[in-house]
Amino acid sequence: MEKRKLKKSKLNIILYVISALIIVYGIYTITTVVEYLNVSAQSYDITGFEAFNYILSSVINYFVYALLIYVAAVIHNGVRALNPANYLSEAEAEAKEAAKLQKEADKETDEKEEVTE
Repeated sequence: MEKRKLKKSKLNIILYVISALIIVYGIYTITTVVEYLNVSAQSYDITGFEAFNYILSSVINYFVYALLIYVAAVIHNGVRALNPANYLSEAEAEAKEAAKLQKEADKETDEKEEVTE
Protein backbone atom coordinates (compact mmCIF):
# COMPACT_ATOMS: atom_id res chain seq x y z
CA MET A 1 0.00 0.00 0.00
CA GLU A 2 1.31 3.41 -0.96
CA LYS A 3 1.80 5.91 1.82
CA ARG A 4 -0.80 8.64 1.59
CA LYS A 5 0.20 12.29 1.90
CA LEU A 6 -1.33 14.51 4.51
CA LYS A 7 -2.71 17.80 3.22
CA LYS A 8 -0.75 20.85 4.34
CA SER A 9 -2.35 22.83 7.11
CA LYS A 10 -2.08 26.61 7.07
CA LEU A 11 -2.30 26.64 10.85
CA ASN A 12 0.71 24.31 11.15
CA ILE A 13 2.76 26.45 8.80
CA ILE A 14 1.83 29.59 10.74
CA LEU A 15 2.74 27.93 14.05
CA TYR A 16 6.11 26.74 12.73
CA VAL A 17 6.91 30.22 11.39
CA ILE A 18 5.91 31.89 14.67
CA SER A 19 8.07 29.42 16.58
CA ALA A 20 11.06 30.14 14.33
CA LEU A 21 10.56 33.90 14.67
CA ILE A 22 10.44 33.64 18.46
CA ILE A 23 13.70 31.65 18.45
CA VAL A 24 15.34 34.30 16.27
CA TYR A 25 14.12 37.01 18.64
CA GLY A 26 15.46 35.00 21.60
CA ILE A 27 18.89 34.84 19.97
CA TYR A 28 18.74 38.58 19.31
CA THR A 29 17.83 39.13 22.96
CA ILE A 30 20.85 37.08 24.05
CA THR A 31 23.15 39.31 22.01
CA THR A 32 21.65 42.52 23.41
CA VAL A 33 21.80 41.21 26.98
CA VAL A 34 25.45 40.23 26.55
CA GLU A 35 26.24 43.70 25.19
CA TYR A 36 24.43 45.24 28.17
CA LEU A 37 26.38 43.05 30.58
CA ASN A 38 29.67 44.02 28.94
CA VAL A 39 28.88 47.68 29.53
CA SER A 40 27.61 47.03 33.06
CA ALA A 41 30.60 44.87 33.99
CA GLN A 42 32.85 47.89 33.65
CA SER A 43 30.83 49.84 36.22
CA TYR A 44 29.72 47.06 38.57
CA ASP A 45 31.42 43.96 39.91
CA ILE A 46 29.48 41.18 38.12
CA THR A 47 30.51 37.54 38.50
CA GLY A 48 30.18 34.97 35.77
CA PHE A 49 27.39 33.19 37.60
CA GLU A 50 25.41 36.41 38.00
CA ALA A 51 25.86 37.19 34.31
CA PHE A 52 24.75 33.70 33.28
CA ASN A 53 21.75 33.92 35.61
CA TYR A 54 20.78 37.31 34.16
CA ILE A 55 21.06 36.06 30.57
CA LEU A 56 19.07 32.92 31.34
CA SER A 57 16.31 34.79 33.14
CA SER A 58 16.07 37.28 30.28
CA VAL A 59 15.69 34.82 27.41
CA ILE A 60 14.34 31.54 28.78
CA ASN A 61 10.75 32.70 28.29
CA TYR A 62 11.20 33.10 24.53
CA PHE A 63 12.64 29.64 24.07
CA VAL A 64 9.93 28.05 26.21
CA TYR A 65 7.22 29.84 24.21
CA ALA A 66 8.83 28.73 20.94
CA LEU A 67 8.97 25.15 22.19
CA LEU A 68 5.33 25.23 23.29
CA ILE A 69 4.17 26.61 19.95
CA TYR A 70 6.23 24.01 18.07
CA VAL A 71 4.77 21.21 20.21
CA ALA A 72 1.27 22.58 19.56
CA ALA A 73 1.94 22.38 15.81
CA VAL A 74 3.20 18.80 16.11
CA ILE A 75 0.17 17.78 18.18
CA HIS A 76 -2.17 19.50 15.72
CA ASN A 77 -0.52 17.64 12.86
CA GLY A 78 -0.86 14.34 14.74
CA VAL A 79 -4.54 14.93 15.44
CA ARG A 80 -5.12 15.87 11.80
CA ALA A 81 -3.47 12.61 10.72
CA LEU A 82 -6.19 10.65 12.52
CA ASN A 83 -8.89 12.06 10.24
CA PRO A 84 -8.93 10.38 6.79
CA ALA A 85 -10.46 13.52 5.25
CA ASN A 86 -7.14 15.33 5.77
CA TYR A 87 -5.29 13.10 3.30
CA LEU A 88 -4.94 13.74 -0.41
CA SER A 89 -7.22 11.56 -2.51
CA GLU A 90 -5.72 9.63 -5.42
CA ALA A 91 -7.12 12.17 -7.88
CA GLU A 92 -5.66 15.08 -5.90
CA ALA A 93 -2.29 13.35 -5.64
CA GLU A 94 -2.24 12.64 -9.39
CA ALA A 95 -3.24 16.23 -10.19
CA LYS A 96 -0.54 17.55 -7.91
CA GLU A 97 2.07 15.28 -9.49
CA ALA A 98 0.94 16.29 -13.00
CA ALA A 99 1.21 19.98 -12.07
CA LYS A 100 4.70 19.36 -10.68
CA LEU A 101 5.79 17.58 -13.86
CA GLN A 102 4.30 20.36 -16.00
CA LYS A 103 6.13 22.98 -13.99
CA GLU A 104 9.42 21.11 -14.45
CA ALA A 105 8.78 20.78 -18.19
CA ASP A 106 8.02 24.50 -18.46
CA LYS A 107 11.22 25.30 -16.58
CA GLU A 108 13.26 23.13 -18.94
CA THR A 109 11.75 24.76 -22.02
CA ASP A 110 12.45 28.21 -20.55
CA GLU A 111 16.06 27.22 -19.95
CA LYS A 112 16.38 25.91 -23.53
CA GLU A 113 14.92 29.16 -24.90
CA GLU A 114 17.41 31.18 -22.87
CA VAL A 115 20.29 29.09 -24.21
CA THR A 116 19.20 29.52 -27.84
CA GLU A 117 18.86 33.30 -27.51
